Amino acid sequence: MIANVCPHYMKAVGPADPGLFDEYLEHFPDNYPLKKSKTEYPDTCERCAVRYKKSSNRQKYCEACREEIKREQAKKRMKNKRLKDSTNK
Repeated sequence: MIANVCPHYMKAVGPADPGLFDEYLEHFPDNYPLKKSKTEYPDTCERCAVRYKKSSNRQKYCEACREEIKREQAKKRMKNKRLKDSTNK
């Protein structure tokens, strides 16, 4: 059981890093108001392990990681395209 909780951390600092904040809240009782229920966010991101709610059946990443993954895939795709174009000349 947690004795002292810093209100500033709970309102401002903790939510800035959702993964760390969720891990911190695991030590609180299940009925703690800020703790997300398992049914509310049933899935876990494969990249950062943050719990989130899926918007489609195939979704594997949270919203933040999804954008990064798309950017990395586009970067890799363009690199391969440029390499292929340079060998065809």
